[in-house]
Amino acid sequence: MTDVLTREQRSRNMASIRSRGNASTERVFAELLRTAHLSGWRRHGPLPGRPDFVFPAGRVAVFIDGCFWHGCPKCYRLPQDNRPYWRDKVRNNRRRDRRNVRVLTQNDWKVIRIWEHALGSRQGQAGAIRRLLLALERPYEQSSTFGLSSVAETDRLGRLTPRALTAKVLPNLPMQPTRAKRRAQGGRRGARG
Repeated sequence: MTDVLTREQRSRNMASIRSRGNASTERVFAELLRTAHLSGWRRHGPLPGRPDFVFPAGRVAVFIDGCFWHGCPKCYRLPQDNRPYWRDKVRNNRRRDRRNVRVLTQNDWKVIRIWEHALGSRQGQAGAIRRLLLALERPYEQSSTFGLSSVAETDRLGRLTPRALTAKVLPNLPMQPTRAKRRAQGGRRGARG
């Protein structure tokens, strides 16, 4: 199908559309942090690359990368239209991401990058929390919130083992509704009734 707008009109139209960020994935991750009782984080810290979450005390920066915009190796598919533009766009985004990580790590920050698709599964969410806890150098403490009762679920320092973390924490983590669930709840996301 050919475009009814001229190249200049399409360019002006697309340039006027402002980004709203990756608000839904950031909300999921923020809820995940609250559920895991992790505090001390701020949103969009004034650091190179504007990390989505910053833990100033632990000097940890967390980026939630959209699968399309950052070229996820698992999910990304190059659009059929204007392929050279999109190839360059994603390549430049990835180059900028590497540069920002390099600057942050040179300034003694730990950087965690989490793919958008990882927040859509309980295993991915648990992995994200594990990586964050390792970067913060915090053991995952025993907590009645996650219903821990067995000593076998913790290591000799009282930290949750990865298996216990997955088994006990995952049922309490928020999940992004799948496309099928959103449809069942009343159609498209953002549709008004």
